[in-house]
Amino acid sequence: MELIKNIKFEHKGKISVCLSDGRIIIVPLSYFPTIKKLSSIQRKKWQILDGVGFTFEDTDELFHLSRVFNGVNAPCC
Repeated sequence: MELIKNIKFEHKGKISVCLSDGRIIIVPLSYFPTIKKLSSIQRKKWQILDGVGFTFEDTDELFHLSRVFNGVNAPCC
């Protein structure tokens, strides 16, 4: 089972989710409107939930790893 180890915003307009098996999944923030609306300071205040989800201090929304994987398969812009 993949577990989330880290979340980064190194690429403009994208979120990178680093997994325990070494993979890094990068998807556009357009797939996550709630995260896209957060400021860069707010995006630094994330926390991992049970290794399979994450959230941010300034939002009530929970994001599951399956949504990240679905974003990879979503049609591009």
